[in-house]
Amino acid sequence: MFEGPLVRDVLALLDVELGATTTVTLRTLDDYEITVSLEDYLSWDVIIAHSMDGTALSLLDYGPLWVVYPRDDHAALQDSRFDHRWAWMLNSITVKP
Repeated sequence: MFEGPLVRDVLALLDVELGATTTVTLRTLDDYEITVSLEDYLSWDVIIAHSMDGTALSLLDYGPLWVVYPRDDHAALQDSRFDHRWAWMLNSITVKP
């Protein structure tokens, strides 16, 4: 089981305006980049995972941070169109209105 804070909680701690038109760009250590609507993080309990089953994620585990969707809890998230939003080896997050 993945463990970590909700993306929306992290953004709230950083005083990000949580409006539905906001976009979030995720960048990874291997230069992958994906832009996601903030709506994802308001609709589902998406986390920034730092550990799995109590063990910190390493680069070998696609860590140290991994954006993880609650796929098992929502049939809609089991659609392959959501797979590219799982950003592992997360390096930065940029928020734009």
